[in-house]
Amino acid sequence: MAGTGGALINVAGAVLLLGTDKIMLALMPGRYAVAIALAAVLPVLFHHLKGAAFWLAGLVLLTLGASLLAKLVFGAEAPWHLVLTLNAIYAAGTVFLFLGLTRDTTSCDGH
Repeated sequence: MAGTGGALINVAGAVLLLGTDKIMLALMPGRYAVAIALAAVLPVLFHHLKGAAFWLAGLVLLTLGASLLAKLVFGAEAPWHLVLTLNAIYAAGTVFLFLGLTRDTTSCDGH
């Protein structure tokens, strides 16, 4: 669920940054499959890391993973800075939703 939500948050970011024509990204099922697959790393990270370490690791892994896939596998033509920005939006949304779904407050307070 967090991966799907993160993908929708990514679309919202793309619409805000690039225009309303990017709303069509929400209709691409492959984006959800990739977002869910990448988000599967979060329970493993959560088991080993807490607080700021979990947030940082989740943000870095999801941002870099999604960006590398977008550019090197799926051939995204957008410049790297834009791909990284949009995937950072996906990553932040996914980590936030994951923590909300686990109802964990300790990972939000920096301990």
